Amino acid sequence: MFSREEGFSLVEIMIVITVIAVILSLLYNLQLVGNNLWTRETNYLELQLDSIFFLKKINQDLREAIDFSLSSDNSSLTLYLDDKEPIRYLFNKSVIYRNGQKIIDFVKLTPFKGSSGLLTINLFLKKGSESYRVVDRISIRETF
Repeated sequence: MFSREEGFSLVEIMIVITVIAVILSLLYNLQLVGNNLWTRETNYLELQLDSIFFLKKINQDLREAIDFSLSSDNSSLTLYLDDKEPIRYLFNKSVIYRNGQKIIDFVKLTPFKGSSGLLTINLFLKKGSESYRVVDRISIRETF
């Protein structure tokens, strides 16, 4: 008499589509959060490695230096060596140059401060939303 066809109703199909949309939305948000976390951590690690490289380089130069001088605005540091040309570090628009060659980027504040034989490097780096700060106090070697 009445034949009943097998199939899905419109309500069932709409429920399935809604469930799939919710699952896909959650997966997309999870991927987005993971990507943001990856970018932040990569930026932070880059800032740390850059600061370590810079501090290692300036410490090597300071071991050889017999004296240093700072410009009046503390943006330029000159290291005087025994029998070599002086080494000049220059801070200009978020970059520090060593003898004209870029050595570190993303610097936000003038990093050099000095007084009688003691140099303070206050390095504040910022890339994106990540920032990193390190302070190092270095004494110039004494001549004998």
